[in-house]
Parts: sequence; C-alpha cells; structure tokens
Amino acid sequence: MVQDGPGLPWASRVIGAGYALLALALPMAVMTYRSLPLLLGLAAACLVVGWGVSRSLRRPRDMVLAISLALFVVVAAMSLERMPRQGDGFEVLFGHAALPVALGVMLGCADPPAPGRRVAQMLAAGLAIAALLLLVELRTDLVLHRLTGANLNPSKMNQSAVTMVLWLWPILLLAAAALGSMAALGLAALVATAVFLSESETAKLALVTGALAFAVFQWRRPWLFGVLAVAVTVSVLSQPLLPAFVDAILPKHALDALEGAHARERLVIWRSYAAATAMEPMAGFGFDSSGEIGFGPLLERFPEELRSGIRDSHPHNMALQVWVELGLMGAFLVAVALGRIIRAAGRLDASVTPAAAAAIVAALLVAAVGYGAWQAWWLSSLAMLPVLLKAAAGLKAARA
Repeated sequence: MVQDGPGLPWASRVIGAGYALLALALPMAVMTYRSLPLLLGLAAACLVVGWGVSRSLRRPRDMVLAISLALFVVVAAMSLERMPRQGDGFEVLFGHAALPVALGVMLGCADPPAPGRRVAQMLAAGLAIAALLLLVELRTDLVLHRLTGANLNPSKMNQSAVTMVLWLWPILLLAAAALGSMAALGLAALVATAVFLSESETAKLALVTGALAFAVFQWRRPWLFGVLAVAVTVSVLSQPLLPAFVDAILPKHALDALEGAHARERLVIWRSYAAATAMEPMAGFGFDSSGEIGFGPLLERFPEELRSGIRDSHPHNMALQVWVELGLMGAFLVAVALGRIIRAAGRLDASVTPAAAAAIVAALLVAAVGYGAWQAWWLSSLAMLPVLLKAAAGLKAARA
C-alpha cells in the first residue's frame, strides 16, 4: 500500500491504516457529522507514528510559521481570562484548535514515502462514496439517516460537503494517476452534482472559486502564490474595514442574486462585528468570545441597527473573528502564518501546485463567509490537505 522505506514494513501498516481512516472519514461524516474530527484525528495520529518510525518526519523548515503559530497559542491562552463569560475556552483552544493545527504542521513537515496505487484508489473511492451518500440522502428525504437513527437535519451534512470541496483537488490527481483521467473527470462530476444539490451555499461558492483557481494556476508561475499571499495578508489585516467597503460597492442586484447565501444577513453581521473590533482593537475580547459579546451589558454598546447582527450570532468570517477575539496582535500572527503557508504551497512539486492553489482558495472562501474559526472538523479537514497533496505528488513522481 505504501512504497518501501526505512522502518518498514511495520510502519507501512500503520501508515496504511492512517490512509484508510482518511478515506473512511468523509462517508462517515455524511451520516454522522460529529465523527469527522475523531476519524481525522486518528488518521493523523497513525500517519505521524508511521512516518516517525520510518524517519519521514522532519524539523519545521519554516521557523517563522512555527513561531507565529506558537505565539498565537500563547496570546490566545493569555486572553482567556478576558472573556465576557467564562466558558470552555481552554478546551476549545487546546482540544479543538491547537491540536489539529499542531498535527497539520507535523504532517506538513513530513517527507513521506510515496503511497501505492491502492491508497489512491481507496481515497478516490471514499470521496465517491461520500458524494453518492449525500446524493441519496438529498433525493430520498434522508432515508439512510432515518434507518440508522442519525440526526435528521440535512444542514448537518454541509460540513461533509465543504470538506469534499477542499479535498477534491488533490484526490482528483490521485484518481487520475491510479485510475486514469476519465475516472477523475467522472469523480469531479459526481462531487460537483452532490455539492450543487446540497444545502451548503458556502460549499457551492467554494467549488466555483476553487475551479477558477485551478484553471488560473495551470499557468504555473511561482509568483502567483506570492501575489495570493500578499492579498490574503492585506485582507486579514484590513478585515475590520472591509464590511463597510463591501456594503458600499455591492449593487442591490448582486445582493438579490446571493439571497440564498444570506448575503444581506451576512453584511449586517460583519458590520456588527467590525464595530466590535473598534471597542478592543489591540487585544480583543478574549479567545472564543465572539459568540458571547451579544449578551448582557456589552450589547448596549452597539448601535440599535447593529444589535440584530451580533445577538445570538458569530462573525461568519474567520479573520474578523480573530480580530474580535484577539485584536491586532492575533490578526497579525494569523496573517503571517497564512502568508507563509501559501508561499510553502508554491514550493510544492509543480504537478500539484494547481490543486494546492484550488484547495487554498476554496478554504479562504469558506473562511470568509462560513463557519466559526475554531471548529474541530474544519481545522482537522485543513490539517489533512498537506497529506493529500504530498500523496498526489509522491504517486505522480513514482509513476513518472
């Protein structure tokens, strides 16, 4: 399943188990969304152990990235006592956020042995089964959920739709290398059909933007990643100013066209949280506090027209959430980390850089309009992208 290397064959079985759990994660997530971070955590643990035994793990090559992430955790931990209401911020920081990010950094630093064809087939099959399950459930009023007693809210499948969109691009490369280009095209069509029939407007937008990035980065110019890194850095640092800017330039017909994506509601929410950043601009309200500032006396500090956007809500924008919770200090560290990650993606093998760009741009779109920043399923899904990209690069190199 994995090509030979030091410390094998025992390590190859552990690595194979990691890939198997990775393939299983998406079909399971369609049926029970809470399983995704658990299965991805187990997959990451298997890969770290297997690659460690086979001496494939390496020290971080980018110390700026490692230091910025470590400082972010320190700043976030120190901010916990500033939260408006004391909750489970410690658990969220270290269990939901820091652990997946640390595993992602370790996996990203690995120089793993190339996976075999069976690994590629297994990952492609996992994605195809997940898409088929999503289609069946959407077209049959959740018949399998009813039979198994799973949660009957179809929106709970949105997380798996988003993860499909993120992982699609490297898995397409794996499918093309192991099964042929026609099989890869069929897999892409199947996933696109499932996503566009789902309730996740975020996944649909991410699929479209990812496809555009995949096409643009076929040009394979290294400076494109530099431009993307600069754009993302500027966007993160200027995030509190962007809601008013978007509100001013976005025409009414565009808002009407995006009604299904709740564009008007998002603008009110973003303007509300942008106003919150002005109240605590340097250090923020404390890690994981953005869902709490709409309660109690803090709400009285907001203009009446913005209170509906902050009451019982969250920013729906991860950069804005960092600003609200950790202020300029946290936003600066996140901007540095994202810039370094994007530049590192540009140094991957040229055969996978378009897929890396597509996954990054899709993830940035989700981060800009979708979920809370510290959800374990989201960070775990992102942490697996280096694994999939390196698997694709390794298999293509081995078969060249």
